[in-house]
Amino acid sequence: MHLAPRDQIPNPSQSRRPVEPPLTDPVIAVRRTTSGFRLAGVRVRVSGGWWIAATLLGWMLGARLFPGLYPDASGGALVGMAVAGVAVLFVSVLLHEMAHAWIGHRYGVETAAVTLHLLGGVTEMRGAPRDPRADFGIAVAGPVASFALAAAFGAPVLLDLPLPGGVEGVLGFGAALNALLAMLNLLPVFPLDGGRMLRAALWHRSGDHAAATRDTIVLARVLGVVAIVVGLLAATLGQRGWGVSVLLVGLYLRLLARPPFRPNLGSRRADPSLES
Repeated sequence: MHLAPRDQIPNPSQSRRPVEPPLTDPVIAVRRTTSGFRLAGVRVRVSGGWWIAATLLGWMLGARLFPGLYPDASGGALVGMAVAGVAVLFVSVLLHEMAHAWIGHRYGVETAAVTLHLLGGVTEMRGAPRDPRADFGIAVAGPVASFALAAAFGAPVLLDLPLPGGVEGVLGFGAALNALLAMLNLLPVFPLDGGRMLRAALWHRSGDHAAATRDTIVLARVLGVVAIVVGLLAATLGQRGWGVSVLLVGLYLRLLARPPFRPNLGSRRADPSLES
């Protein structure tokens, strides 16, 4: 689960006010989009990578998950459930990112675009939060929206409402997906939402935005190394499935947790957009 304005990058020694420069990180910035539209005044872009993820998810749902849950379902029903599941993914990630945009607007930080990509979504903003409260509020909005969606999808199932099996399966998938999305984004790993929230807390305590960002990224890199080591040990001890999963999480954390500064240039490095 991230702020990327297009202002010129000043030298940090000139000002302690948080300034977040143009989005240049190739891992975060997904520029090649195949389609787009506007929602509530915000430009929404869909990258080619998202369609790859959607195709893989549709296959997993239609060929693996739903046939196991509903072995008597027809082929047409399974295809319909898979398509509905992909639509749930699209809406869930989009609303997660739009929550950042809507709360950002309340704090005076406008959104340039929301991009859905292979690994989730990015909310690219035109400016930086002016204080820790705004930073925290914008970051926490995404997980709150995802938890709300999880409750909305899961309520009919938990209340045991009379629903067709296929509908119940899609709703259950939506609840699990959004709960997972919220929990993953709460990891204290910059630039995910949890990392932003931690950065806001450290910023509030120290009054130093740059130092809070550095400390948050150092913690994320340490957590990534720990996860890699634990994953390797688990795989060596025979827990290959679990070990490989933890290893991949660690590699992903290391990939995300990049230094916020380039000392040789004496200026801030791109502070990535809200990543989900």
